[in-house]
Amino acid sequence: MSERKSSKKKANLKPAEIIAIQDLVLEYVLSNQWKDYQGFSRELSERILESRPKTEEDLISCVRGFAHPFYSFTSVHKKEFLRRFPSKQMMHRLSNLPKQQEARETVVVVTPSPKPRLSHVVLTQIFPYLEEVNIEEAKRFVGRLDMPERIIQDTLRTALRERGATNITERRSDTALEVADLEDFSLKIGQQCYSFVSVVKGYNSLKRRHVRWEDVAHQITKAYQGTQPNHVLLVLAKDPVDNLVTQLVSYGISVGNRNLVILIDPINLARFLHIRGML
Repeated sequence: MSERKSSKKKANLKPAEIIAIQDLVLEYVLSNQWKDYQGFSRELSERILESRPKTEEDLISCVRGFAHPFYSFTSVHKKEFLRRFPSKQMMHRLSNLPKQQEARETVVVVTPSPKPRLSHVVLTQIFPYLEEVNIEEAKRFVGRLDMPERIIQDTLRTALRERGATNITERRSDTALEVADLEDFSLKIGQQCYSFVSVVKGYNSLKRRHVRWEDVAHQITKAYQGTQPNHVLLVLAKDPVDNLVTQLVSYGISVGNRNLVILIDPINLARFLHIRGML
């Protein structure tokens, strides 16, 4: 009976809520140079949402009661983990989660006003020449994406400069807690200017065979929160897991733009690098 109740609770958790809480947990884990072992941040976030603590004491009690191999793997004592845990920020985030729309609402007749037009840019609008390399040809180059991440970053910078993007600067060094690889820049597409940041994840910076939300969440959320651009350009040298796109869209919805993240997957990255003469 208890197992059924627990699974029902988890099924009712909304992706946008999980992402909102996981963002804080993951930032705390990474800021202490710990590894997010076996999806610890995700599972702890779900446990917190299932518990819905009303006070900081309830929250700490919930975290204290959560068992996970993360602690033994990272050699951190639970008491040490709890000592600096961002409980105040977490309680504020819990009290400001997106509310579920009521099934029935009072009908009020108002004069319709035009909805704001959300930004929707596709990859071939940024790099039109990608269409010159067909998909089958690009697949032959995917196996050669095992190259330094800096090469991908610099090639992207050069291509964007040639397209007339503003604020493109060289990056002097990379750190474990970097926000974005290409910080806020603007690009004119058609008659309109759009703002972007870019997160590049090279082959060797991705430890797993497939990319999960946990591998990119910290950079994406912080890159967006920094300047709130129209789009985050996410470049991956490895294939994403099946539900990564869903989670990227869910995060976009949670900040009001379901088209926020523009994904450059390995095939499109191979097309880009090939046409730039790097493959």
